[in-house]
Amino acid sequence: MLKMNVNERLSQEVAEIRQSLRQYELELDYYSTEQLTAVPLVGSWSIGQVYKHLIDSTLRFHLRAIEQCAAEKAAGGAKTEVGEVIYKGGAFPPIKIKVPDSADYTPLQPADRQQLIDGLRQVSIELDAALITAAGSDPQSKVEHPGLGWLNAEEWLQLVRMHFHHHLRQKAELDTALGMSAR
Repeated sequence: MLKMNVNERLSQEVAEIRQSLRQYELELDYYSTEQLTAVPLVGSWSIGQVYKHLIDSTLRFHLRAIEQCAAEKAAGGAKTEVGEVIYKGGAFPPIKIKVPDSADYTPLQPADRQQLIDGLRQVSIELDAALITAAGSDPQSKVEHPGLGWLNAEEWLQLVRMHFHHHLRQKAELDTALGMSAR
């Protein structure tokens, strides 16, 4: 098998992220306003909060880290053990990852469906700049992730893809709790 160069790998990551964004956007049509904001499981989020979490963490954390990687030279260290496992597997393990509720982390309920559509589209738009930035970034320039350790720009872009895929499991569980059939 031929080894892909950085630009090809990054373009593939962005294509997969865009595919996830389309899936998330299309599936918004299946929810009523009440279903988007219902919290069907104790200790869980609503579907709308899952969407807001994905949008907000991508725009405010993951894509900003890519910019920092490009701006900072020779910063960083190694991944954590968990980070090594996740990146070797190319995905988060099929487990629930619970972070304590906090004003900084727990997303608010969405104002409406359009806010989520606009957010997903904004992520798609900003991916173009992130792709260019990541492609031109020094792979030794890294920004620390609190759980995964030090990641370079390409790894941050991979994280966006893995994060959207990871939350599909949570979304499926919430869909079941809401009585939604599998699509």
